[in-house]
Amino acid sequence: MVLQLDAVRPVVVVGDTFYVGHLWVVVARNAGGEFVAFNITSLRPGIDTTCVLEPTDHPSVDHKSVIYYARGMLITSDMQEQLDDERQRFMPGAQASAALIKKIQQGALESLQTPRNLKAIIAAFLGPTKDPK
Repeated sequence: MVLQLDAVRPVVVVGDTFYVGHLWVVVARNAGGEFVAFNITSLRPGIDTTCVLEPTDHPSVDHKSVIYYARGMLITSDMQEQLDDERQRFMPGAQASAALIKKIQQGALESLQTPRNLKAIIAAFLGPTKDPK
């Protein structure tokens, strides 16, 4: 069961961002109510550059950064409840734009670092024309 912050909005929705060490962006939801999120990290040598972000992509990005697809996370119902219970330690960020969400989703399908189970959820979320690699 997805907890409600109020009568209308679930705890987590696609486009939400939150801080747990790094800024995380929620980019897809599966039929079971679980969400896929990826974190943003600084661009450095040897890291996956499938999705490079500039400061203009999100208010919290202040230097060239990347989506760290290898550390993607599936947010389960239990995790959603924990996030709701720990709102004091869980810091929400500014909502991601539709363009940024699409950029991250497309990169997730292209990146060799994205876990297959997360690729499959994103592909299903986007519809039948997107197949995981």
